[in-house]
Amino acid sequence: HDITLQRINRCHTWQDVVEAVEKTHQAGIFTGIHLINGLPGENEEMIMQTVEAINNLPVDVVKFHQLQVVRGTPLARMWQDGTADIVSWTARQYAELCACIVERLRPDIAIDRFVSQSPDELLITPRWGLKNHEFTALVIKALNRRQEN
Repeated sequence: HDITLQRINRCHTWQDVVEAVEKTHQAGIFTGIHLINGLPGENEEMIMQTVEAINNLPVDVVKFHQLQVVRGTPLARMWQDGTADIVSWTARQYAELCACIVERLRPDIAIDRFVSQSPDELLITPRWGLKNHEFTALVIKALNRRQEN
């Protein structure tokens, strides 16, 4: 979403991303995209809209991870003064979101990861205390629950 890209000072538009991905793919280069879920001002509907937009791109792999608030950053200052406008998921809530992403993402796009972890001494939030494989197990459980319903 261009509004998010402006808000986080990325200095490019979604159309710039589309053009870069298409040119990379056309050059025969394995193409990936990296997305942070929960950027300031974004909700789950916007995240799903981004997933649908990725489905329309020639992408081979995607890396997802949760937004992390890291000490000493502008986002940390916004978090501390209450103006960050970000969603705070529990690990299970975020796993449910990731399960929904898996169901919507084009099946030929590989998912490299769902989470990442900043160094403990720098991380403000979220502090889930899970290893990547433990989080992946939560996503698998969420997918299994969704299939049972």
